[in-house]
Amino acid sequence: YKNKDFLVIGGGGGLQQPLYIGEDEKYKDIYDSTSEKRMFHFIKVNAASDTLKITLNMIKKDFSRFNSDYNIRIPLK
Repeated sequence: YKNKDFLVIGGGGGLQQPLYIGEDEKYKDIYDSTSEKRMFHFIKVNAASDTLKITLNMIKKDFSRFNSDYNIRIPLK
């Protein structure tokens, strides 16, 4: 759409699925929450000639705006 590519992975706005937490946790979660559900979030990917930048944007608890909570840069060369 208008020279933009979109990639949707996962729920796409569907019901939140509970995560395994505590002793039931199967993988170490880098998100520092003890909740079994996550707030609405999306991932933005920007590609430059030498770097791939990935940003996780998560809505604030008061639903006022999104925070860029995690940023990852991957060199391509």
